Amino acid sequence: GYHFPIDRDGTVAKRRDVSCSGAHVRGRHANSIWVSLLGGHGGASDDSFAENFTDAQDKALRAMIAQLQSAQGGNLHLSGHNEYAAKACPCFDVRSLHG
Repeated sequence: GYHFPIDRDGTVAKRRDVSCSGAHVRGRHANSIWVSLLGGHGGASDDSFAENFTDAQDKALRAMIAQLQSAQGGNLHLSGHNEYAAKACPCFDVRSLHG
């Protein structure tokens, strides 16, 4: 259901075209593009990024955010799954990546 999963080695896969709705959080499918990081299983919502994910994932995620920011004309809102569901994922503060 995600558009772009990022593997532990930083490889970004394209699973769903951004013109298609994702299947990730009930009620949040429209007008959203979802990126998933592999890892973080068992983490807490207030973990640091490095506690669950690799440097390669960090670099790939930041590049993906920059690319999406450019494609969306600067109108990009970042949020984590844990803001919409009672889950810990993505196991770090997503908004800290913006800027």
